[in-house]
Order: sequence, then structure tokens, then C-alpha cells
Amino acid sequence: MAGVGGRRAVAVGRGREDSSGVGQGSTAGAEAVGENAVVPGVPVSDTLKQADPGTGLVVQTIDRANLWKAQTPQGFTRSMLEQAYHSVNSEDIAAFTDEAALVEAAGFTVRLVPDSGQNLKVTTADDFAIAEVLARR
Repeated sequence: MAGVGGRRAVAVGRGREDSSGVGQGSTAGAEAVGENAVVPGVPVSDTLKQADPGTGLVVQTIDRANLWKAQTPQGFTRSMLEQAYHSVNSEDIAAFTDEAALVEAAGFTVRLVPDSGQNLKVTTADDFAIAEVLARR
């Protein structure tokens, strides 16, 4: 895969193709902004509530002004991603919900690149059902 600034780049996508156009994957986005790590995202539009895990009572409503939903594919230089994976114990890997979180925890900076809300991330059974309906169109 083409590199970022001459370095080898990796796009991580959880088995889904980027359909947004920002896209062509985040490695293209990384080259465009000169970054070593880039994550496509869309601003959060839902109202977010934090609840007490024991009672289910709402503790607070989270200000969504600076919150983004991370999308895939996410792009990193290969060496950065390898360093990030080597920086954590293998039993701790499952705690990271995406590679960007792993890279952040390893001390690297990740750039967020605005993406399209049409870049559907299929994670849950409900997401899959929505994707099936959209694919039939």
C-alpha cells in the first residue's frame, strides 16, 4: 500500500469497505493532511446520557459538542501500528475498541478527518440488518 510521506501505511477496516469518498480510506486522508495516524469520523448527533451502572439512573447528559463517532478504515504508518501493538500486553488488546485507541494509548497523536454519515459501520446485529436493507436498494 502507498505510504504516508514515503513510509509504509496500513488501513484497518474491520472487513468493511469505505463508501464515503473521504475515503478511499484513511491512508489517502493521511497523505492529504500529512499525518501518521488518521481516523475518519462524523459528529455525534444523538443525545448521550451517562447512567449509574447499579441503578440505571441518569447521572448526567454528556455535552456532544466535541464528540465524534469513529469510522473505518483507519490509517496508520505501519511502524506506528506495530509499535502500538508491541506496547501492550496481549491480554489487554481486547480492551481497545479500535486501533486508534491502541495507538493513542501508546502515546501517538491521531488526527480526526471528517467523513460522511453514509459510511456505515457494521458492528451489531441491528447494524447488519440495516446494512442488508440498504444493500437491497
